[in-house]
Amino acid sequence: MDKNIRLSSDTINTLDAIWKLEKLLLDSLDFHNLVQKVVDSIFTELGYLDQGYKIVVLSLIDKNKKTLNRVAVSKTNSANKSKEVLAIPFEKIKIPLDAKQNYCIKALDQNKIKITHSFVDILVPPLNKDNAMLAQKKANIKTSVIYPLSMHGETMGVMIFSLDKSEEFITQKEWSLLRYFTEMVSIAVNNARLYSSLESKNEQIKKNNERLLELDKTKDEFLSVASHELRTPMTIIKGYLWLLKNEKDKKLSKKQTQIINTVMENAERMTNLVNDMLNISRME
Repeated sequence: MDKNIRLSSDTINTLDAIWKLEKLLLDSLDFHNLVQKVVDSIFTELGYLDQGYKIVVLSLIDKNKKTLNRVAVSKTNSANKSKEVLAIPFEKIKIPLDAKQNYCIKALDQNKIKITHSFVDILVPPLNKDNAMLAQKKANIKTSVIYPLSMHGETMGVMIFSLDKSEEFITQKEWSLLRYFTEMVSIAVNNARLYSSLESKNEQIKKNNERLLELDKTKDEFLSVASHELRTPMTIIKGYLWLLKNEKDKKLSKKQTQIINTVMENAERMTNLVNDMLNISRME
């Protein structure tokens, strides 16, 4: 009995495509480059254009605005034809998360795959029904499959695969690869978001540090100017006090001498404080 496992050329090609997909998506950390790779790679790596896949769309949740936003669409002829007739630019299509009749929102809420034969189910709102159907007609789309993207039990968006064939012609192999592909996309998008967030925070820290350095420099300049401005009058004050105290023509009373000594002591203390400020500035 031959115990050697022999793989068919089709299986080998599929495994090779999967390996390329993994490398392409999981090695990409730049968010903006990644999202375009996501929607194009199913055509470039898996060759699904020949199997009826015409448009792939990636949409992600904006938690702050509570909308599902289109972030990338495949660079295919069908996608271009569909975009040409949209009443709203593709990148401005934002579906409110409370639009419960929209199949993308249903896929998010239920965390389940949804299938539709009408663009109305995925583009209304914000588009109206007529415009949605026109976009579908221009692209010659029969079926759209919506996959939810989730990570650690939390949904982050959906991927829409639009085909020129009905779902009954989607093979089991295609279903398996689509499921694997979307799971990989979830990981890749999550990693890219974390990396982008970290980069953004690092950039903010860098800007804050630069601002602190500017403030520190300003502080040093202020201390230097203030110290010199304060030391000059102190020197003059001490000089006049010395003249008063040591003037031979006029004899000072005990009270006057005491007052002059007190003022001289405070002037000297003020001078020492100014010198300390300069020394600290130099040490820093």
